[in-house]
Amino acid sequence: HVDCGNGYTILNGHMDKLYVSAGQYVAKGQALGLIGATGVAYGVHTHFELRRGAGLSGRINPAPYMQ
Repeated sequence: HVDCGNGYTILNGHMDKLYVSAGQYVAKGQALGLIGATGVAYGVHTHFELRRGAGLSGRINPAPYMQ
C-alpha cells in the first residue's frame, strides 16, 4: 500500500519484484516494482486499487483521478 495523503492509499498487486520497501518515500512517477503474474493470474498484468478509508469497503473508482 502507498499512502497518498488525505486518507487515500493505492494498492498494486501481482508484482513480480518490488523496487521499494515499507516506510520508504516514493516520488511521483517512480517505479514501485515489476508487474508479474502472482497468485491465480492469467498472464502478466497489474492489479491497481485506489482506496479511501478502512478495508475493502473503501475501494473507489480511480478513473476520475487519473490524467
